Amino acid sequence: MGFKKEDYPKYDEALQFTWYLCDGAGKDIEFLKQFFVGLLTHKDVYEEFVYYMEHGEALGKVAVGGYTLVDILIFQIDHFRAILDREPSKIRGNREEMILMAFDTLLKMKVAPEKYLEKMRTETGTDQPR
Repeated sequence: MGFKKEDYPKYDEALQFTWYLCDGAGKDIEFLKQFFVGLLTHKDVYEEFVYYMEHGEALGKVAVGGYTLVDILIFQIDHFRAILDREPSKIRGNREEMILMAFDTLLKMKVAPEKYLEKMRTETGTDQPR
């Protein structure tokens, strides 16, 4: 797939921000490449990503099955808290990883929505058995 850098406003800044998030989340170069190609493939998510990069908050324009980036973050935080309740010494959450994985989930939802929509509808981290 051929992407033209000039078709993506703030391309260099977005790539640098991706590096920053991946570094903070402990993700490797392969993850970074896959993630950034996903952003370029889904321009609406790319726009949301750039908005987040510039403003530190979600734009909220992209939704899959009615779920936005904020919904994904809330879902992740719910699961994160449940893990902390079960394994406090094994979890190391950080802001970079949370936002990176929320965007990654949003990209995956664009490709295979039903797999993720089912989880969003039925799973809650706090309802998991201990």
